[in-house]
Amino acid sequence: MKKSRKEYGWEFIFIGANIDACAEAERFGIRRERAVNYIHDDRVQSLYMKEYHRLCALQWKQILQWLWKRICLKINGKKK
Repeated sequence: MKKSRKEYGWEFIFIGANIDACAEAERFGIRRERAVNYIHDDRVQSLYMKEYHRLCALQWKQILQWLWKRICLKINGKKK
């Protein structure tokens, strides 16, 4: 994960249930501020899912921008 963060600029989130989510996230190289404890509650779960989908959309936007840049560089004969 550390390589993906550095090489591609990816960010990860960690949702943990019945554990110390922040401590466990750090074990995987995920920053504490990107970790949350899961609470089993319909209202809270809805908020988690909305935020998860928002973050996924942002991540896909970054991936598509990276791919487009690579394609443009290849078309123009430049190497990266």
